[in-house]
Amino acid sequence: MSGPVLQCRWSVADVNNENQAEPLCVLATTGSRDGSSRSRKMMKMEYRFATDSDLDLLATWNHQLIRDEGHRNPMTVPELRERMKRWLSAEYEAVIFGDKSQRVAFALYKENATEVYLRQLFVRPDCKRKEIGRETMRILRARLWSPRRRLTVGVLTANVSAVAFWRSVGYQDYCLTLEIMPNQNGEHARAPDALPRALSAPHSLVRLMAVRLFADKHKSEFAPVIDKLTYDDPEPLVRQLCRAYRAGWSAARR
Repeated sequence: MSGPVLQCRWSVADVNNENQAEPLCVLATTGSRDGSSRSRKMMKMEYRFATDSDLDLLATWNHQLIRDEGHRNPMTVPELRERMKRWLSAEYEAVIFGDKSQRVAFALYKENATEVYLRQLFVRPDCKRKEIGRETMRILRARLWSPRRRLTVGVLTANVSAVAFWRSVGYQDYCLTLEIMPNQNGEHARAPDALPRALSAPHSLVRLMAVRLFADKHKSEFAPVIDKLTYDDPEPLVRQLCRAYRAGWSAARR
């Protein structure tokens, strides 16, 4: 049985004012398998709306997010900066999260009379698995988004960890976008549909075999997933194998 979950009360603040709300309770208690409990101090999460002075940071984080999720977007950091500037001057809002000493996450969204579309949510890699993503979602829903609007988010189907996260914070499956990508011969390549199931296997040998199978048979489709697994896979041997494939493909392009 798990212990009490983190509960935060937020001070009353005008979200359009620079003096943003701060949590009054930041102590999380979790249960261990032996029935004991342990407490850990969590960050006092603050937030503010981004401005043009944040564009360099947002572009860098956006570039990291593209790589992390295995997206095919080829844009460079300067190009992403210009795009972010256009978005913020038009219909999007960006919110930066952190404390007085560091910035750890950002969210990019737009809203209309009926819907809030969350386009990007990024947490710094060194700050993941610390409940920061969940806390940003709690803040967005409690302080910035209207409860009367439908909330939507897009996620790549191969990004199984992201799919699991969004479901865990309340999003439900609604729409699946399918595609057929032409290969160099003008034929159509079949996407490795079994990949998410294979990579979810707990045994490291099964995971290694899955990576080798799909990397050898579906190189072009699998390359973004290799990039993601290189950094995020929990199995060191899988990360090492992915680094080897990336190095080999990079050498072949020279």
